[in-house]
Amino acid sequence: ELPGREYYYASLRFNNLFKDQNQMFSMRYLLSALDGSGLTQINWEKGIGDRWTIYVEGTVNNGDNNSELVLFDRGTVFLGAKAVF
Repeated sequence: ELPGREYYYASLRFNNLFKDQNQMFSMRYLLSALDGSGLTQINWEKGIGDRWTIYVEGTVNNGDNNSELVLFDRGTVFLGAKAVF
């Protein structure tokens, strides 16, 4: 959930990286039009077999400590696995 109303958003997504057909890499950037704070997100996913996906996601927020997109945190890292049954 985002607290403000005016943002600029850019996104790049690459499927089937290199010779491996089961990978996806994406980058996103969100910029607050209110105060210029920003959020950069990088995500990598790899399918394993028919049911499993492993992923790594990182987010870095930039701006002053009291700016709109930094009020929540400075950054996060997620490592995980998803299964479909």
